[in-house]
Amino acid sequence: MARTIYCINPGCKERENPNDADSCQSCGTSLLVENDTQHESDRAYRLLLVGPLKKLDPMQYSEVFEVLDLEEGEIRILKVLKDTRPKMVELFKRESLILRTLNHPGIPKVWEEDSFTVILADNATVLHCLCMPKFAGENLSQWLAHHKYITQTQALDWLTQLVEILHTVHKAGVFHRDIKPSNIMLQPNGKLALIDFGGARPITDTYLAKVSTAPNVAGVHKSTDVTQIVSYGYTPLEQFNGKALPQSDFYALGRSLIHLATGRELFELPIDEQTGNTLWRQEAPQIAKPLADFIDELCAIAPTDRPKNTQEILNRLQKLPKQIKRYRRFRSLPFKIGAILLTVLSIAAALQVSRVWLSQSFFRMAGESEGEGNLEAAQTHYERAIWLDSGYGAAYNNLAIICQRLKKYPCAIANFNKVLELKPNNTVVLYNLGVIHDDAQDYEEARRYYKKSIEAGQGDFLAPNNNLARLDILKNDNRKAAQDLAKILGQSIDPQINAVMYKNLGWAQFNLDQYEKAAINLKKSIELDPNEASSHCLLAQTKNKQNQTARSEWELCLFLNSEVPEVWKWKQEFIDRLEDKP
Repeated sequence: MARTIYCINPGCKERENPNDADSCQSCGTSLLVENDTQHESDRAYRLLLVGPLKKLDPMQYSEVFEVLDLEEGEIRILKVLKDTRPKMVELFKRESLILRTLNHPGIPKVWEEDSFTVILADNATVLHCLCMPKFAGENLSQWLAHHKYITQTQALDWLTQLVEILHTVHKAGVFHRDIKPSNIMLQPNGKLALIDFGGARPITDTYLAKVSTAPNVAGVHKSTDVTQIVSYGYTPLEQFNGKALPQSDFYALGRSLIHLATGRELFELPIDEQTGNTLWRQEAPQIAKPLADFIDELCAIAPTDRPKNTQEILNRLQKLPKQIKRYRRFRSLPFKIGAILLTVLSIAAALQVSRVWLSQSFFRMAGESEGEGNLEAAQTHYERAIWLDSGYGAAYNNLAIICQRLKKYPCAIANFNKVLELKPNNTVVLYNLGVIHDDAQDYEEARRYYKKSIEAGQGDFLAPNNNLARLDILKNDNRKAAQDLAKILGQSIDPQINAVMYKNLGWAQFNLDQYEKAAINLKKSIELDPNEASSHCLLAQTKNKQNQTARSEWELCLFLNSEVPEVWKWKQEFIDRLEDKP
């Protein structure tokens, strides 16, 4: 038996009592906490509060205690809501309901009778309680206090375990909203558990239930309706604004991995002033680049740059060990080969061995690196290939594409221009230069290159025509865009280009209030490419204008990734109109 028993009354002045007392010596509240069973099969609780798990704070709306279950003789967890406001009671009940729907060994399992109320001695105050199993072990913040950092093996194992738990949570239509090391338990058997679902909320019944085109009855912006859950360092920007998404859990998960991998507090790590990303890799040399890249992707500032769902993460986690192995082999082998080849080059000058052969060797190595996803190494090898053979047009072109993928636009532009010096009026290169300026939202320069590409292609390559029509739409010249697209629609043999043409035509028709025509073309676009978010976003807006249900279209708009800049604007507008329905 514990040395002291705590009084459950949050207003009690002296809550510690001797273990042989029946009622609180300060306020008279019974020290034995019992629930009212509704059915014979319900579990009857007789609990004694052993001690608080956290320091009792009058400013907190709830308290969490370790309790001794006298019926089972085991230690459990009791969460007690102090705040009696209806909104807080609803949230508390929602946590119980969510935990009842989830079934995973890494999630606290509760039943209907585990949620009950306690009436205090004044017969006026009602406390809402939730009794849960206690996971043995320690949370990861406690674990880190006596360990420097996690190894790469631990990082992969723990990340996989946590995503498997999240997979269960998200599949049930719920997201957690408060993932951090202190809410992750490491059990003695090495298995992780995710706790504290007080901030969790349903996806389908809240964020995706109904789109509102007007303020709520109080005239308040929708995001202020959403209960804000904030853990500094782990909470993404959209959640600070009351617009948490399932992908917000991925951000918090990645940030937790950074803290565990570096052993440093997140606020201690430097920030890249240009990108806003945390610079942490130098503090975690045990983490190989493929895994570090993936963690950074989880922590991407824009939700659309993060993985779209837990299944995608699990699929990629299966491939990561092999990618890491290849990366390590690649780092040790190709660079040694590179050094050997450079040595051979110096000898080759005397022996007149072909520089072209060596250049082609680096070109092949670059292709292998690109296939492994190691774009930085691919860039280095293409640069060596060009150094050895300054007329190697394919190397310039591939280097430009790699730089474009890495968003190193000056490098991409310089090397595409080198290709044009070797082969003027290359329609694809001119188009790619247009895309780079398009991405940078330098639309006039993009328009100039698209027109050059069209002139050089003489109608054989339709992608620049399509992108030019999109720029016309952005200039609100929708009628011209629709007319130009109608002339070329269906001429391309590439289904993806046709999908984008149908999307752009539907977009122009939507802006012209031609909703029936827009819906037809947007549906055709989706048939050709069902994974492009922009078509779903536009079809959802079109259906709204037609007073049709657009729930599934909004869901796909929100969760599918897209490189199109206006899609993020549409997603934000959608989130801004969502009603909060706890």
